[in-house]
Amino acid sequence: MRGLAPLAMSAAEYLQKSADPYFSSVRDLLEDWICHYPTSHRSQLVARLRDKNDDQFDSAFWELYLHEAYRRSGYSIEVEPKLSNTPRRPDFRMTTSNAVFYLEATSVRKPSLKIKAERRLAPLLDALIEATSPAPFHVMLTCHRFGKQSLPSKRAVRKVQSWLSTLDYVSIKQGYEDLGIRHLPRRQFDIDGWNLEFTAFPYDSQSQSDYQLLKMWSDMSTGIKEPLLDLRTAIFRSVRGKANAYPNLEYPLIIAIQINDQWHADDHHVSRALYGRHWFPQPYTSSGRTLLMDGDSLWITNDNKYKNSHISQVITATNLNIGNLHAQPHLWPNPDPSVAKLTHPDLFTDVATNQPGTSASIYFRSLPFP
Repeated sequence: MRGLAPLAMSAAEYLQKSADPYFSSVRDLLEDWICHYPTSHRSQLVARLRDKNDDQFDSAFWELYLHEAYRRSGYSIEVEPKLSNTPRRPDFRMTTSNAVFYLEATSVRKPSLKIKAERRLAPLLDALIEATSPAPFHVMLTCHRFGKQSLPSKRAVRKVQSWLSTLDYVSIKQGYEDLGIRHLPRRQFDIDGWNLEFTAFPYDSQSQSDYQLLKMWSDMSTGIKEPLLDLRTAIFRSVRGKANAYPNLEYPLIIAIQINDQWHADDHHVSRALYGRHWFPQPYTSSGRTLLMDGDSLWITNDNKYKNSHISQVITATNLNIGNLHAQPHLWPNPDPSVAKLTHPDLFTDVATNQPGTSASIYFRSLPFP
């Protein structure tokens, strides 16, 4: 996936300003997609794509992506159609020669306090990305505790560089090859309420003149007061909220979920949210209902009964964003055999049949790849 550095800059700002040829191609592609969007709704969508709030940008991109995918597949699309029984409006009404359905786009995001904490960390990450290592090592940063204020980035980088300059490359490289990552040197720093742990990784060669300092980073979420939902629960609450918002529709509803790339979601998170169990790539059968339930789910109750029959399918897109346009959405069917299965763009991977989708590069033709 293409990186969106500097990390303190919003996705919209970086897309507008980046001189990277890849993102120049992305700008051209999005402008082409926008020209296909209905003029009556275009200005509002463009405003969201220019918003410095990444949530607004990502959700607008997801709606634009869906519109283009269905448009290219020959669907007739109405944006924000009026409904007779509620003032709410789903994002789209899709019409083909043999079916009509509504499509509602939504997203799963990190809690607000977690996002704010990571924004306070962003200046340090940018400083680590720009810095070089004084020795043939790069580091993995693990944040065990977020502070209440932004870090003094230059001081933190100097501490890391000073520590790396004391390490013996030959012995650490040999230990890494023999014993693995657990035996790499680590150093923790407490700085202004932050607790940061750095792990040193030896480069394969000492011949480089400048060494990149940062390898990767992760966090343990310590010190965040806001409850952190597990991913299954976050997905379930998202789809349940949309299902409850549109209970009595004239046509079936499809829920399309964009799972923010920071979640690192796998299909088993989705299957547990939708079916209450791990989903196997074969048609759902009654015998499968003897499997152990894993809490409430969208389509199956804890006593093994079907529900939410008005939700025909769910579409999920994990790690699909402007830096990773080749990721393909997955299509999840309602397991109730009485619910009609609708057709969708062949770009989507069908989970029930284990049928892979058409390559995004072929599907969009001009789609650039990192």
